[in-house]
Amino acid sequence: MRAVLAEGQPTVRDALRDLVTQGLGMQVVGEARTLQTLQRQVQAHRPDLAIVDWDLLAQSASVLAGLRACSPGLRIVVIGLRPEMRPAALAAGADGFVSKVDAPDVVVGVLQPCPKTTGETTGGLS
Repeated sequence: MRAVLAEGQPTVRDALRDLVTQGLGMQVVGEARTLQTLQRQVQAHRPDLAIVDWDLLAQSASVLAGLRACSPGLRIVVIGLRPEMRPAALAAGADGFVSKVDAPDVVVGVLQPCPKTTGETTGGLS
């Protein structure tokens, strides 16, 4: 599974990269500090997963639909500082939300690929 990380803080981005690569065995194919770079990374790499900092989306939450247009099937998980940001992130079109204060095992649980079974819904992301 291929992932793109969009996070403005280098230390948080580094921690996410370690969690995604070592904890989940995913390949990080792009990293971004800005929305513009995120859009270019998604267009160039067509990842399966984008982990996006809510603070970047505050400029334009409508960007999520544009990312999906570039990469159909893209799962988008928003990461934010405060857990109460979750409803707004989901309303903006995110598939999941994690807080920067969540324990690593919680973050891994949300980021893990959900098995796609015809006719069934999967939980844990929203």
